[in-house]
Amino acid sequence: MTPQGHQNNPAATRLVLIVGDGLRADTFFSLNNVTSRAPYLRSVMENNGTWGISHTRVPTESRPGHVAIIAGLYEDPSAIARGWKENPVEFDSLFNQSRHTWCWGSPDILPMFAAGSERGHIETSMYAAEEEDFASSDASLLDTWVFDKVEAFFKSASHDKRLNERLHQDRVIFFLHLLGLDTNGHAHKPHSDEYLRNIEVVDRGVQRIVEVFEEFYQDQQTAYIFTSDHGMTDWGSHGAGDPSETETPVIFWGSGVAPPRPAWQVKGRVVYDRRVQDWGLGHLRRHDLYQADITPLAASILAIPIPVNSVGKLHIEYLNTSEQYKSAALFANARQMLSQYQVKRANKEANTLQALYWPFTNLTPDRELQALANIRQALKNHDYEEANRGSAGVIAVSQQGLDYYHHYDRLLLSFHIALGFVGWILLMLCHLLRDHSGVMRMAGGTVEGRRVWRSSSRLSVVVLVLWGTANLTRLVGEGRPWQHYLYLLSPVCVWWLVQRCSGPLRVALLLISSFNMVWEIAIRFLFILIGIEILVAGFFVRGALSVGLACVGVWPGVLQGSSRGGGPVERSLRLGWVGACVLLASFTYMPVVGKEAYYPLVEIAGLIAFTLGGFGIYCVDMGQVMNTKHRTKRRRCGGEGGLPRHIPSVVYLQGLGVLTSVFLVHSSTRSIADKQGLPYYNQLGAWALLVLSLVVPVLGSRNMMGRLLSVAAALFCPFLLLCIRHEAFFYLAITVAMFLWLFLEFYLAGNNVQIAMLKFATWGGREGVEGGERVMEWADVRRAYFFLFFIILAFFGTGNIASVNSFDPSFVYCFVTVFSPFIMGALLLFKIIIPFLLVTCFFHAICTLIKVPTRALFYVFLAMSDFMALHFFFLIRTEGSWLDIGTSLSHYIITMATTLFIIILLFLAKFLTTFSLLTGVIGGGVVGAGGDVDCVLPRVSEVVVVVDINVIFQHLSLPTYIVKMSGLTALVLGGSGEVGKQLVKELITNNSFSRVVLVTRRRLDISSDKVEQKIVDFDKLEDYKEAFKDAQVAYCCLGTTRGKAGANGFVKVDREYVVTSAQLLKEAGCQHFNLVSSTGANKDSCFLYTKTKGEAEKQVTELGFPRLTIYRPSLLLCDRQENRFGEKVAQVLMRGFDWRNKMSIGTDTVASAMVANTLESPSQETQPTPPPEGQTPSKAWEAQKVEILENVDILRLGID
Repeated sequence: MTPQGHQNNPAATRLVLIVGDGLRADTFFSLNNVTSRAPYLRSVMENNGTWGISHTRVPTESRPGHVAIIAGLYEDPSAIARGWKENPVEFDSLFNQSRHTWCWGSPDILPMFAAGSERGHIETSMYAAEEEDFASSDASLLDTWVFDKVEAFFKSASHDKRLNERLHQDRVIFFLHLLGLDTNGHAHKPHSDEYLRNIEVVDRGVQRIVEVFEEFYQDQQTAYIFTSDHGMTDWGSHGAGDPSETETPVIFWGSGVAPPRPAWQVKGRVVYDRRVQDWGLGHLRRHDLYQADITPLAASILAIPIPVNSVGKLHIEYLNTSEQYKSAALFANARQMLSQYQVKRANKEANTLQALYWPFTNLTPDRELQALANIRQALKNHDYEEANRGSAGVIAVSQQGLDYYHHYDRLLLSFHIALGFVGWILLMLCHLLRDHSGVMRMAGGTVEGRRVWRSSSRLSVVVLVLWGTANLTRLVGEGRPWQHYLYLLSPVCVWWLVQRCSGPLRVALLLISSFNMVWEIAIRFLFILIGIEILVAGFFVRGALSVGLACVGVWPGVLQGSSRGGGPVERSLRLGWVGACVLLASFTYMPVVGKEAYYPLVEIAGLIAFTLGGFGIYCVDMGQVMNTKHRTKRRRCGGEGGLPRHIPSVVYLQGLGVLTSVFLVHSSTRSIADKQGLPYYNQLGAWALLVLSLVVPVLGSRNMMGRLLSVAAALFCPFLLLCIRHEAFFYLAITVAMFLWLFLEFYLAGNNVQIAMLKFATWGGREGVEGGERVMEWADVRRAYFFLFFIILAFFGTGNIASVNSFDPSFVYCFVTVFSPFIMGALLLFKIIIPFLLVTCFFHAICTLIKVPTRALFYVFLAMSDFMALHFFFLIRTEGSWLDIGTSLSHYIITMATTLFIIILLFLAKFLTTFSLLTGVIGGGVVGAGGDVDCVLPRVSEVVVVVDINVIFQHLSLPTYIVKMSGLTALVLGGSGEVGKQLVKELITNNSFSRVVLVTRRRLDISSDKVEQKIVDFDKLEDYKEAFKDAQVAYCCLGTTRGKAGANGFVKVDREYVVTSAQLLKEAGCQHFNLVSSTGANKDSCFLYTKTKGEAEKQVTELGFPRLTIYRPSLLLCDRQENRFGEKVAQVLMRGFDWRNKMSIGTDTVASAMVANTLESPSQETQPTPPPEGQTPSKAWEAQKVEILENVDILRLGID
């Protein structure tokens, strides 16, 4: 692509870019006892420059944040895995386009940009990586180092003629990266004195730098930018999409930058939002932008080409230049965006078969030329307003075209991925029926069974051959990348295997029909589906897992025995199991770990673990473990059934390790809190315990109970060192639950031997010894589900997706305090894995106890996890907040990774439970009632990866603008309804609205100077056009019921009145139309209510409002004056069960959400510009302006 710029003399000769890493917008702008923490920058905002909020994107990390600021590009989220150090940025940037760039700051950021410089014109000065210590006494020294180096640099320039000449060239950039705020925020939290004092240090440092530049150059030709790469949560983390992380300050001042403007005024009254008022900035106009928009602004000020990969949009309101300069800069931005579109279109056209190519019709080559010619003519005629409109239109349509070609193959790939999931699940079912059921034996006993087994459909073969041939022809003919071969051909291969292996499935269906088992099998599958749906719900609401735990808890009471003759479960064991499930359920309602550290809880958990471990040793050592018939008598250590003589020393050593971990946590955190740093010997001890945790268990014998105790204790030590709050208690709770699960399965299996006598198989043992294999039964499906359930619970018990995405170094303080992303990330990953590994070890023990066919259980596990992944694949969001988008992606990735990850866990579990250095790797052991049964791992070749995660990142719909907010006169339709009444109250009390117009059929009893009532006849709305004028924002709350108005009356009110009113408002120039619809609205519905609501939504959408928001609340909770008996019963039930997040919501909450959503628009200059005059807006362009808020979204907005 050819770089695009403008030929004017630069508005500034040089640019100083200062990035305060980890600086939150609200903390920076807020006042401290009526005074600012940053008085110099505050004076710049009030007297010299233009300011606003820069809106970042997920992931809110340093690398993608700096790439967005300097290159104008939002990196693929997977780029986080590339790291920071010595990693060149692989695309164009401001630094590349500059004549020369000097950088000072962190070794984690600067090398990214310097290493990619081919001309060697980017120079860096960095402190040592060891200086980035989260345990240091004063991290603000990192920022002071930068300011001192810059000052010394300019002093040296006065004695260096060559350097002086280079510094006085034009189009040079100076980049200052300030890491102190981020380090102090992680170490002490963003509301700490250390963090707030660091803001003052930065403010004084910026003032020093400005004085240095002005004294050195003395030409008033320097422009300055102060911003941040990301914010930070209250608990000192970042990475997710919380507003505290995505909102950062941005200030432009100096040469070529517009001075501050007074706040927006309507009829002489100042308009500001509540936050600006709290910041004491209500008298100034706020200019918000996206983080990538900084790039074209900086390039335009220096008159250098905009980086070719930038997706930012130029905000000319930041410029203090001539109108010709602004128009020329915006035209350069339009040509740069158009150039990207042209390359994307050319690549897609060249690599698509002509018959299958569908171009983007809104921006054809002819329209491109016409649009550019019109802009050039407007510039020639000095019609800069028209030129700006044309450039904005080209930018908007180019972005639509980029999105169109970016998602060109999305439907094709999604279709094949979904088919791959379904085929893989069916293939697992076929293997289960063939290898681990009695279907083969039963089929061989009848002529009909043998016939069905061998039969195959020729039609299916022909379809598969044609499908595969068509896909291969397209792949080869279009020169597709190798990933597309995987996407399009893998499903064909999977379904070919399904067709070849479908005999068992056909026989099973025949047997089910013959024995009238349809309803029984259907009910069993229904329970399986319900269980999986509980797990899916747990990804969104952690408390949903408590429902699953309730079902798991009552399981022993419902099923007293198994099909193999197990006896009744002792009452004490049942009560213990219920208690363990209740205890685990309580953790799902506790706050996620990470928001605030409280180390006394960690230390208490360690002491409790030591006590429980001693009790467990006593029980196993003395033979007090229960069997199915009786309790054994006490035995001395080393007797039959007890632990071997050398085991106690190993377990006692682990007990000492637990106490050592408690000491290390206490000593290390106290030293860091006292700002003494991490003691060397503490750090050495922590790493030693981490290594020993994987070595100590294999020093003992393979006695099952002793080895499980050893593994649990070994994994607990490093886990405790990585804890900051109550998660250590969760580890203890799930450990107790796993032991109880083991005992319950042993009871239900009906074994007659003592569990304390059992041993794991040898490391090299074989499956199938002494009849180890058996036919699979329904109880095995339940065991596989339990395994999946506890794996999911191990993750969501104390955390969620945001807690994992967010980076907080306090978790690893016992190991490392110097910033090292790879080491810290590996330690955090290890902490997540530990509960998974614990559950897997116990699952392996259960497989050993009851001779369960482990490969069969893995097939069941794989089918269940793939079914969950199919859910999350279709639940991936490409619109909405970045938190929602990132969370939906994370759900899918976690579920897909679980499939492959479980193979590694099974391998590690086998190693930790079967390998023994002291007894050797060759030998026998007692397993159940017979010989050794090894938990054989499924062959890796049996796992086919159907979906590549990159397809999701490649085909996201990521809108690059947020619709402009401009409504201060609000018009309300349906003000007499329940939602309407609450909405009017909200508008009256909100200072952002100076006038509220009520369009109603009768006068309402409302007394307020703001309110103006206009009485109309809704059957003749065309006669009342004047009533709909002058409204920037309109709210439609019209609605009735079929019982009150009849079917025709209901359609008239809920569709005809709504659409007609919307048409009049559109003609009157309304900028933002808000429509209250209903959950489940669908124009194709067979129900009148939802069908009518859906039709109204569709017709209003087609009107093309600049901004349209549709609210879909569920059951409305309110006190109606009219009698609706059924609705009142439902309201009572909803209040009783508190299901507001899914099934009900208060009318006051809906009203609050509507007002909040109107006022939360982050940009005043980012309203999407329509296509050039004469062109019809595309459906994609219209869809980008429509917001659909479901019940959960409304609830979140209304409460916040």
